[in-house]
Amino acid sequence: MDTSNKVAFFIDFAEPEYSLGLIEGARAFFKKQGMEMIIFETGNINSPSKTYGYQRLSIASLISANTVSGMIFVSGPQLYNTTPEYLDSYLKSFAPIKIVSIGYDFPEYPCVISSCKKSMKELVEHLVLKHSCKKIALLTVNSHANDVQLRTEIYRQVMKEQNLEENIIFANNLGYVQTVEALKEVNSKSCKFDAIVCMNDEMACACIDTLKSAGIAVPKKVIVTGFGDEMRSSCITPSLTTINQNIYKQGYAAAKMLYDQIKGNPVPHKKVIESTVIYRESCRCISGDMKRGLYLDSKGSLHESELKDVSLYEVSKWFTNRNHFIRITQLYTNMQADISLTALSHRTRDDFTSFGIQSAALCFFKNPVATDKFEYFSLPQEAYVFMAYDNTAEKAVYYDESRITFNPNKTLLPDGLISDYENVQVVAIYKGTILYGYALYKRGPYDPTIYSISFKMLSSTIANAFATTKVLREVELAKTVSVTDEMTGLLNRRGFMTLGKDMLMDSLKKGKGGIILFGDIDGLKKINDTYGHSSGDKAIRAEAAILKEIFGKECTVGRLGGDEFAVIAPKLTEEKFVALYKKIKEKCKEYNKSSGEEFTLSISIGCVPFGKKTSSSLHTLLSLADKELYKEKEKHYAEKA
Repeated sequence: MDTSNKVAFFIDFAEPEYSLGLIEGARAFFKKQGMEMIIFETGNINSPSKTYGYQRLSIASLISANTVSGMIFVSGPQLYNTTPEYLDSYLKSFAPIKIVSIGYDFPEYPCVISSCKKSMKELVEHLVLKHSCKKIALLTVNSHANDVQLRTEIYRQVMKEQNLEENIIFANNLGYVQTVEALKEVNSKSCKFDAIVCMNDEMACACIDTLKSAGIAVPKKVIVTGFGDEMRSSCITPSLTTINQNIYKQGYAAAKMLYDQIKGNPVPHKKVIESTVIYRESCRCISGDMKRGLYLDSKGSLHESELKDVSLYEVSKWFTNRNHFIRITQLYTNMQADISLTALSHRTRDDFTSFGIQSAALCFFKNPVATDKFEYFSLPQEAYVFMAYDNTAEKAVYYDESRITFNPNKTLLPDGLISDYENVQVVAIYKGTILYGYALYKRGPYDPTIYSISFKMLSSTIANAFATTKVLREVELAKTVSVTDEMTGLLNRRGFMTLGKDMLMDSLKKGKGGIILFGDIDGLKKINDTYGHSSGDKAIRAEAAILKEIFGKECTVGRLGGDEFAVIAPKLTEEKFVALYKKIKEKCKEYNKSSGEEFTLSISIGCVPFGKKTSSSLHTLLSLADKELYKEKEKHYAEKA
């Protein structure tokens, strides 16, 4: 795969207008340079969500020097769920590719930053000085995100300068529903604020709707402002006063910085893009009697929205989206039927083409992978092309015609299946804890949300197809997943918990005891951050080989995920384990002397017994062993100190 003209665009979600603006700006620059930008929609890093969205992050492992020459990393939205330090450490794993950050200034990477210092100050002062507002609330979220903290700081600064009292309302996140929840206190017939400054346009729209439902007129009684200048800002009633971040310019500037890095040209560490205030009806600067789509800039000059007829746009958009959702409903109905993988590979092309997708590929891992929440996903060594087509080049490959296999660590897709990667988007294909692989596709003219829904439905259909065709060993989906960890050859979590429970119950029924061990490799995160994930993988394989050698076939040994290992050892006592533990440490030392690796391999292990008087739950015993592991870790680090 030729990487010289390919770059990655790492974004949490591709549907929001913020994302679309950045993508459009970056793509415009790269297109001029003859380069292809591949969009990786990864979801949230370190997401607090209890659902299975963490699987989206698996596709980040496809970004390497084998697939691209550089990466634009949209850091701002990621900071709503994690810290800058965590992200900084995460980015180191992509070395040696070039990186540019949008939204946060990391010390080691060039960045594009949107500055709202002037515009945010101007907006809040405008409410005080122009509209005589005295009770101004800030509607925001608790976040590490630099832009959120900066806007909050500016709000507080202006309120202090104007000798006004701060009023801060916190929502759980920046979404519509959560904003409505945060504003329940104003659902009475009165509101103690005369202006509410919202952290984004979504919150502002929720705020306006909530106030209206409470019988509070906007902007007559309460002024509402947003941030972001989304398309709907000029369409809603009243039209929204907001701040435009010049998102397109941010994407374009980031692309230029990455291009210059790749070409070895001088690159400034930071490029600052100034935001601008857009004054509309929701702050009373534009009268509702005036023509729709008008706004004022900071100098008081009157402008007309790019949407020449806002009302027509609203109606047209509604009918377009209505038709799109009718189509997606029809697709959902079609996908409910049981279908084999062979039939699915042929039908998928027809379904995709009907939604304007002119080229796409579905790549499945040799065996679907059962996962728990992860920071970094170790890609299997083998995948195959389930289906690929390119209508412009009249190419197509199907599941039943030829099994094209490849190593996803080396390339995104075998050469020749799609004509180019311009405008290609990559998404994970998963259902629940089962990760099947990933899809590449060129988005068509439909709303981005339609494609997001389509691939979620496709994932469910693929899960059903695996069960229907009995591709692996059993009809049921649960049994189509390999019980072996591909990296180490040990049992994976699924295999360990399934077979381990059987071994544990068998021992207890026979009146025999034993021990449960739970361990993890010391400092694996530091190994990954310092020497790269390839070194981390070597450490995992080496430790697995040692455990396999020490415990042999009479014990159940598994890798539960990441750096975690577990062992069920019937007949073994805690006293006997002490000697084995010393042997494991000696084997690690031998590896460190002979391997030639820069890192130091060691493992800490917690041990608990099982028998007639203990719990028979494997989950409970592992939890107790984990607590013993924690004590062992403390001892390990105390010895190092």
